[in-house]
Order: sequence, then C-alpha cells, then structure tokens
Amino acid sequence: MRKALEEFPNAKDIVAYAVWFPNLPGDNRARAQEAMNLMPLRNVRHYWVSDRDIGRAFGRALGFPDRVAWDIYLIYGPGKHTGAWPPKPDYWHGPRPNPSRFANEMSKVRPK
Repeated sequence: MRKALEEFPNAKDIVAYAVWFPNLPGDNRARAQEAMNLMPLRNVRHYWVSDRDIGRAFGRALGFPDRVAWDIYLIYGPGKHTGAWPPKPDYWHGPRPNPSRFANEMSKVRPK
C-alpha cells in the first residue's frame, strides 16, 4: 500500500484511510499506533475504532454479509462517498496487494 501511494506523492485528490480496530487477540490502540507510524504519508488518515462494527459493515459492502472485512485495501473513485455507507469500492484487494497493480487501479479512477 505504501509503495502504491508513493507513486502519487503530490496527488491532492488521493487520500488513504487506514482504519484500525481490534480483530485479533492483542489488537489494541497502542499496537495500532505502532502500525500507523509505518505509513506516515501526508495523504494517509488513520483512525482507531474500538469495535468490529466497521469491519462488519465493509464485509456487507463487499458481498460477505456474515464476515468481518479486515486487512483489505479499497479504491473509490470520485463521487463514491454518497448514498449507501459504506459504498461498494471500484476495486478491492485482500492482504498484500501487488503495489504496481494497486497503483494502476488507483490511476483508473482518478479524474482526468
């Protein structure tokens, strides 16, 4: 993810949201803060939430109504933040996406 974002260092229209929540034993705010420090890019916004509700909501948006979505990477084009929440992404990938492919998918949804 970091490598993909670094390909767009001055892009003001690209913002990444990293949402941290307790999903595994030992997950807590302090561990999330350590992980946040690994992506100190200016276009990354980090959030900590104390329950798994957000993961359940994204699971439903991705078509997995009975699952908690976590360690996922989502891409939304302009205008996707209206209507149902959370919206279905234009592209998503599970853990460890290929940075080049992710960057390519990001470039597809950027305004021309």
